Amino acid sequence: MKLHQLQYVVKVAQYRNFSKAAKALFISQPSLSQQILKLEQELDVNIFVRRPNSITLTPKGEMFVKEAEEILQKIDSMMRQMAKHHSQDHGSIKIGVSWIWGYVGINTHLDHFQEKYPGIDLILDPAGTVTLLKLLEERRYDCVFVSPTAEYIETHKELFFHKLVRDHYTCIIPNGHRLADKKSISINDLKNEMLILPGEDSTTRERILKAFREYNIAPVIAFTSSQFNINVQMVCSGKGLCFLSSVVAKACANGQFKSIPIDPPIERAFYYTTQSNSDNPLIPLLTSFVKDNFVSAADVNK
Repeated sequence: MKLHQLQYVVKVAQYRNFSKAAKALFISQPSLSQQILKLEQELDVNIFVRRPNSITLTPKGEMFVKEAEEILQKIDSMMRQMAKHHSQDHGSIKIGVSWIWGYVGINTHLDHFQEKYPGIDLILDPAGTVTLLKLLEERRYDCVFVSPTAEYIETHKELFFHKLVRDHYTCIIPNGHRLADKKSISINDLKNEMLILPGEDSTTRERILKAFREYNIAPVIAFTSSQFNINVQMVCSGKGLCFLSSVVAKACANGQFKSIPIDPPIERAFYYTTQSNSDNPLIPLLTSFVKDNFVSAADVNK
């Protein structure tokens, strides 16, 4: 049994999906499946029940995952304790990043951080905002780059939030659609329209559904997908309308759809978030770098 096999099992248990787990682990799906099957054969235990459209844990699998999580947490704690004996510019930081992190320039800034501090390893793990915040609360991440709701920020005083980017949502509409020539789109305009929304792991879904509730309109949800490139493809093929932040919509522009602002605007902000009392001694260094080097939310919207 290898340590990485424990990590693989825990990740698959978290996502309940081999493809998503492989993507989060930055390995191929066949390699992930092979490693877990090898572990099951070694233990002579089925950890997962594999069905065509779902993955569940067996009773023994539930026990295994619980023990694996405890082992990994103990190892992580040990590594952190050892890191305290290193100089301030050596060690690792485990970072959770929202799916759109590259579109708002976070990757570039983290590259600069590593150039400045080559002895610090940044371990990046992509997921949805809801999942990332939950894992941050459990101290399984040192920090996250996410888009929490205002309600979440207000009710989580134990976390530190630094606003990086303020953005607004646009409605993605295929060329030739009855709404494609409008300067702005209201929620009333979208009544009875087929919509493509992200999954429950996304705060985008929360914000869009909240806007519909405020107008007492029941949205017609045709598809659920958290992969915005797939959502755009479905829009272009006439499957429905979707919503993207303006910065992502601009990056995805292909001439086949219109990105139309929603009126009144549905806004969101992107934050650097960490525990106020993080036990990773390198977090103050990263926090200071973020404050000094990231473009402020006000600058983005000038």
